[in-house]
Amino acid sequence: MQERDETRIPADEELSLLDLLRWISRWWWLVLCGALAGIALGLFYHLAVQERFTVRLDLTVTETPVGAGPIVQEIATNFLRKQAGASVAVDVNARTQIVSLIERDIPPDAVAARQAAIHSAVAALAAFLKDMAVREYALMQEHFAPMEQTPEVYAALSRYRFYLAAVEDGLIEPAAVVSESAQARGPSLVALLLMGAFAGSICAAAAALATDALRRMRLQAGR
Repeated sequence: MQERDETRIPADEELSLLDLLRWISRWWWLVLCGALAGIALGLFYHLAVQERFTVRLDLTVTETPVGAGPIVQEIATNFLRKQAGASVAVDVNARTQIVSLIERDIPPDAVAARQAAIHSAVAALAAFLKDMAVREYALMQEHFAPMEQTPEVYAALSRYRFYLAAVEDGLIEPAAVVSESAQARGPSLVALLLMGAFAGSICAAAAALATDALRRMRLQAGR
């Protein structure tokens, strides 16, 4: 009985499961080596390339009696842009009115320092908003001192007294942090290893298929 050449597949013959198993039994070592090589490359990339982080802090600006909400929001946003520096982006969500401070491309050893700097900017904003209310309250007291204490005057001053008392007691914060995070950019180590293994095995399988194709071409040419 003539033995079948495993590298030759007639044009009118469909690949069967047995053909696939034969191909795997012949080339499994190459696919495995490709996967291992891809894993090694992924590990090398992870070790060679320094990881970078994105630091983000979300906060809300509490409404104050000094002015309308949009005006205070605009003042707070401009204050943060100057205080935090050019490397920190300050964005405002128009729907939720949450102010976000975002700094990207930070090396691992600088993450804690940049988070502290952003917190310092938020603390400076809170102190600024409080001082702004204190100054306005003092001016109003000076302005209304010679006047008769009408209900309108009392209502105007009580808004400031209530706000400042709540801030002093810690019941409200002029600028309250909602959330903060420090996320690594790019894929994780596990993702890199999986992608490396997948890419390596695909390249090895392609090399094996190309080798089989060359063998068939040589056999056909030799006839």
